[in-house]
Amino acid sequence: MVQRILCVDDQPANLVALETILDLPGVELLKASSGAEALQCLLDNDDIALALLDVQMAEMDGYEVAELMRSHRRSRHIPIIFLTAINKDLRHVFRGYESGAVDYLFKPVEPAILLSKVRIFLDLDRKSRELEGALQQVQSLRDSNEALLKSVGEGIVGVDGGGQVTFANPAAGQMLGRSPNELVGMRIADLFVLDEAPAGTPWQQSALYRACAARRQSLHGVQGELLCVDGRRLPGEFTVSAVQEDNGRSGHTAIVFQDVSERREYERKLVRLAEYDSLTGLANRYLCLNIMGQATARAARAGHTVGVLFLDLDRFKQVNDTLGHAAGDELLREVARRLRLCVREGDTVCRLGGDEFVIVVEGLNAGRHAAVVADKVIRSMAEPFLLQNTPVFIGASVGIVTFPETDGDPNTLLRCADIAMYQAKQRGRGNFQFFTAEMQDAVLHAQRLEVALRQALQKNQFVLWYQPQVSPATGAITGVEALVRWQHPDGRLVEPDEFIPLAEETGLIVELGEWVLREACTQASRWHDAGLLNVPVTVSVNLSVRQVRGRSVIETLGSVLSRLSIRPNQLMLEMTEHMILDDPDTMIGLLTEIKALGVRIALDDFGVGYSSFGHLKRMPLDALKLDRSFIEDIDSSARSRDIVRAIVALGHGLGLQVIGEAVETPAQRDRLAALGLDALQGYCLFRPMTAAQLGEALAALRRAGG
Repeated sequence: MVQRILCVDDQPANLVALETILDLPGVELLKASSGAEALQCLLDNDDIALALLDVQMAEMDGYEVAELMRSHRRSRHIPIIFLTAINKDLRHVFRGYESGAVDYLFKPVEPAILLSKVRIFLDLDRKSRELEGALQQVQSLRDSNEALLKSVGEGIVGVDGGGQVTFANPAAGQMLGRSPNELVGMRIADLFVLDEAPAGTPWQQSALYRACAARRQSLHGVQGELLCVDGRRLPGEFTVSAVQEDNGRSGHTAIVFQDVSERREYERKLVRLAEYDSLTGLANRYLCLNIMGQATARAARAGHTVGVLFLDLDRFKQVNDTLGHAAGDELLREVARRLRLCVREGDTVCRLGGDEFVIVVEGLNAGRHAAVVADKVIRSMAEPFLLQNTPVFIGASVGIVTFPETDGDPNTLLRCADIAMYQAKQRGRGNFQFFTAEMQDAVLHAQRLEVALRQALQKNQFVLWYQPQVSPATGAITGVEALVRWQHPDGRLVEPDEFIPLAEETGLIVELGEWVLREACTQASRWHDAGLLNVPVTVSVNLSVRQVRGRSVIETLGSVLSRLSIRPNQLMLEMTEHMILDDPDTMIGLLTEIKALGVRIALDDFGVGYSSFGHLKRMPLDALKLDRSFIEDIDSSARSRDIVRAIVALGHGLGLQVIGEAVETPAQRDRLAALGLDALQGYCLFRPMTAAQLGEALAALRRAGG
């Protein structure tokens, strides 16, 4: 007995890994690289014992696939185990179980654990099959006459050589809306329509007659329609057999048929599920690519153009985080409705997944029409959405690519439109941009830079420089901030502005951020062992939002503090106000864990993120670092001085140290000192320096007794 496991993952390497782990005797793996392929596998196979689903997939995520499986009779019983690399957040786990999962495992999965769970469900499937087989044997014994069993579920009619019905069973009468007695004597051409023979075709000219006359039994699975007495035409499937008489002649024919309308409807639903987004009813990524392929082929033949608009919602994540996923789903449905109102008949609106949508337009002036549609979309998305009786404002950014001005397959066009969309976001959101060759060059540069960044991490090409923080009252160094630099193979020392944004976008910032934290702590430990950190000097390290969300910072801190001689209170972690305000409850919990280790915490870029007093009171902070925008004109603007004075009073009132950075001139230094700041940092005081140079400065401080 072969047991089948459906493995769904859009990463080929993951499917190969599963194939290696699940190399079990008697087990066949059915592999699908998308939700659409998974649904097709379910359509083609009705004996799947278990499904292993990835969560994050492009066209249809694992939750959607699971919900669709649970909504249909043929697949609702299949056990589902989610295998995902998504963050270990209980909200994801709960959603997985709500979607019908029996288990939820995080990647990388321990092979022994996965095997043990898979064996449990294979054993359950095996026992279920054995029980089903036993029940079938009992049923077979009860109804030993197979012909009688068929006569109950399938229609059977006998037809003579002239094409008239000579016999009909009750099931035939029930499907055709007549009694068996009424059917006897009727012409078969008035009851059935075959695909290759219209109604009324003479019996002697039909495929049925030719098959019977040739004494063959070869017409199996013939498609056609059943003509019911009430005028309905039901899809049917026929099997035709010639009946041999005693004299060896084939004068009669037995036709066995069944109504396949329910099966056809189920197949249509599966096709729709494979091609349309279940939440919005729009075409999904799979169908979108097909539509784009057909549109560009027509345009190439007719000399027309095709416009592809790539739309991404602004601030959609905030809706999910603040109002919940149900509100997010409601928002997406309303977005889909509004998008339909922005296009002409013949234009296509698609949802790629998440909050990404695509609109495909065709015609002689598709580029100009695409711009008109984009303007309508942006104005429509700027209108408030009413969610849970709350007006919500989002917005949209749109990228446009036109064919044949930009040539390529549908995937290439989508990628180009996506590039243009990101340009629209970078130019302030709420606008649209057409794709240009310059954008492509920028993307290629970013790709080359990403490759170089990965190599830099592997080859340890990054170095830390340090910028001191000085007490304006005493002039003593009270802290240093670790600043990462890239020592490029061509000899350049690359500033972080050139590579940090890309590292954030690609996720490399997590690995780089952990290296910075470990390296800064290791260097601080060296200074401590040399007696240079006996003075009250803190070492500050900036954290990225990805480090914090992945919680890797907690493990890294535990590791470095346990093996290095640096004291926890000599380490200060800096996080921006925006990082905390994106998810204050989760972030405050994480800050509390960090604080419990004895590590100090600073809120960087303070003053531009609109932190409420309530949040500030709850945050376990040690310091506020003023945003540089307040310092740039501190000498010339009385309003800036009043704001800084208020922030200093607020910080000191909460028992926090207040630090000013980017101090560039003596006038700024003097103003900030007069306003009572606790520490200053900037080129006016010290430029960033190497670890060796800073070590000399700390040694001088120690000799001076500062």
